[in-house]
Amino acid sequence: MIFRILTIIILISALSCSGVKDFSKLKEKDIVISLKKGACYGKCAVYNFSIYEDGFAVYEGLLNTEKYGVYSKLINKEVLLDLRKDFDAIGFFELPSEYPSEILDLPLIKMFHHNGKISKTISGRTDRPKKLVQLQIKLEKLANESGWKLEKAYTKDETNGNQTSDNEIGKEIENQLIIEPAENISLTNWFQRYQRYDLQLIKKLAPGLDFWLVSFNLKLISQKEMLKLLKSDRDLKSVEVNRPITNRDR
Repeated sequence: MIFRILTIIILISALSCSGVKDFSKLKEKDIVISLKKGACYGKCAVYNFSIYEDGFAVYEGLLNTEKYGVYSKLINKEVLLDLRKDFDAIGFFELPSEYPSEILDLPLIKMFHHNGKISKTISGRTDRPKKLVQLQIKLEKLANESGWKLEKAYTKDETNGNQTSDNEIGKEIENQLIIEPAENISLTNWFQRYQRYDLQLIKKLAPGLDFWLVSFNLKLISQKEMLKLLKSDRDLKSVEVNRPITNRDR
């Protein structure tokens, strides 16, 4: 009888350790591998995929993805070890940090790795080494596997191509801005200046008009600080907060 009780306790403990984790205690410094996919002019999936040192993984679906919101799961230790070997095999830390491109209609890809001693982020759209792209595809497959647990659901809005409720119309989206660049400004180079705030292109608002919808990371900078920073940028004609609207009757 005692043996049976002890067995049950051990099984419950093992199940708890394998799947349950205090999501709120996750720290960014503990991320060892991550993949961030930005927006494009079409229907590209926009998401952040991160793996922590203990194998716990987080998927944040932002746009054009089946998993919309924050999800978590536990990655097998062997899978994580294999990924670490892949980063070493391609010489990730010896590759350039940026692969510049003037083609803004393709998503910006950011890949990060921390090997316990040093860390590095590589970003680019096109003209990246084949070995780097292949590793990206491997991470994408892992991010799109089943078995994810919903931690936090996001409310979809019209800005992302979805329905907005009457109560949400006109309400500002805190981490999204509409910018109008000055003439003859290279947006590719301009975006590079604000990488520290994870500034991302979402879309061009209308053909023939030079207005662009962008997003930034509220964990890195507040809306007030970002607005102040961009309004002082001489390469921009105007900056305003994004507010969803609906098509009015004609």
